[in-house]
Formats: sequence, C-alpha cells, structure tokens
Amino acid sequence: MKIVIAGGSGYIGRALLERLRDRAEIVVLSRSKRSVPGARVAIWDGVSFGDWASELEGAKAVVNLSGEPISQKWSDRNKQEILDSRTDSTRAIGMAAARCESPPEVWLNASGIDAYGDGRDAIYTESSPFGMGFPAQVCKAWEGAAVELDPPGTRLVLMRTAVVFGRNAAALMLLRKVVKWFAGGSVGDGRQFISWIHIEDLVRAYEFCMDEGLAGPVNATAPEPVHNGELMSELRRQLGRPWSPPTPAWAVRALGALGGPPPDLALQSIRAVPEALLSHGFSFQFPDLRSAIAASIG
Repeated sequence: MKIVIAGGSGYIGRALLERLRDRAEIVVLSRSKRSVPGARVAIWDGVSFGDWASELEGAKAVVNLSGEPISQKWSDRNKQEILDSRTDSTRAIGMAAARCESPPEVWLNASGIDAYGDGRDAIYTESSPFGMGFPAQVCKAWEGAAVELDPPGTRLVLMRTAVVFGRNAAALMLLRKVVKWFAGGSVGDGRQFISWIHIEDLVRAYEFCMDEGLAGPVNATAPEPVHNGELMSELRRQLGRPWSPPTPAWAVRALGALGGPPPDLALQSIRAVPEALLSHGFSFQFPDLRSAIAASIG
C-alpha cells in the first residue's frame, strides 16, 4: 500500500509520516531532493503536472498539506503567495489524480477552521457557512479548488484543522516563550474562543478519515474549544508563572502594523466542534486542554 504526502516535511507532515510509515510505503512530494527518513522523495514544484504524478497511480491515499504559513505579515504580496501556494498545489494534485487509470482511493486536502471566520460565541460544525475575512477567503478558495477538480473514483476529505498543540508545535512554542517571560496574560478581553487539537489526535484523525469513509469537510479540532483567557491561565499554571495583565487589543493591532503576527489570528473567535468525527465514532486521546498542554510541554 502506498500513501503520497505533499508537504511531508512540515510539522504535521512529519508526524503523519511517523504515524503511517509502518502500514504503508510513504512517498513525499517535495521541492527539495533532500532525503526524508522513512519515505521516498518525489520532486515537484507544487504547481505543474510532472513525473511526480505517476506516484498517485494505485495509491491508497494522497494527502496535501502544502501551503505558505498564514501567520506571516499580510502584505499584498504575502497574501497572494499564501493563497496561490494552497490553490496551486491543490489543483496540481487534483489534475494528477484525474489522469490516473487507478486513482487514489482517498484525497485528504488540508484546510482550516478559519473557514468560519470570526463568530464570537457561535458554534460551528461542518455544515456552517463560510465566514468573512482573509483567512476564510483563503479556505474557501482552497477547498473550492479541490471540489472543482474532485476526481472520479476518489473520495475527497477537506480537513479543517484547528490550532495544533504538541511538542515543538509553532503556536505553543511562541505562547510558552511569552508565558515564561511573565507576559502570559489574556489577549484582548480573553473571551475569544480558541479551537485546538493535539498533534497525536490530528494524525489519528487523518488516518481515521482515510479508513472510515468520511467525505467532505471534517473539523479536525478537539471537542472542547476554550476561551483565550482559559488557555493562557492553564499555560501559566503548568509553567509555574503568576497572573499577568492582559494585552490590550490595540497593542496587538499595533504590533501587527509594525510587522508582527496578523492581529486577526489572535483576536478572532472560532468555536468549532468535530461533529463529523464524533458522529463516526472517533475517540480523542486528548479531549481536554489540561491533558493536551501537559503532553505538549511536560
């Protein structure tokens, strides 16, 4: 059995490879010839049809994790690169799968819970509509590129992924550093919801969707979203730091204007729940924040 992963050298890709390497031959689509332990590398540019496309022939699954980080400054140029890196790679994989005599059984294409936009206290399931704002627009175009090409004979799953926790996860490493420097207060009013998932549950969810016949959008998020204030409080508790004053929303926006992280990502509220996973019997190893943080920083 063969599984093809585009974006296999990133944080999620490496964890997924580790999860699947004992059950299948793993082929990583990469722009670099650098070897990937536990996998065979096929060169692609993330845009064009090429020799790499033959790797999809007869594959159990193809997983697309490609995309520029959305946490960089949102200049016009960067926004275009963020969008193009997702839609171009998705179209390339869709076209390659459509040309296969024996297409992949399942195509798991990454997306994000940013699809729902800023909703404050609203609860979002997979049937909720797309929201407003740049991240939501990116997700809509990203998923649209996959749905448009949806190759016959291949089941399409759109993995709407939440903030990922785990050892060396980028978001948690940044928050841990902030808390250790005694600046770990809530952001804004602290009432915005953070949807999150531990990396172990995320890769298990990918495997579950691969095997259990799910199709369409899937919220890859833990069942208990938390307020930003709750998250920062739990981090302070586990890192042994005292209460810290909140960071005002205006300060977050000012930092973003000076070239820091986009303020929308820190201030928006997305309360997404994994209705599709739970209804199909998926069981989370880390369903609550306390256990997920402990496993990530302990």
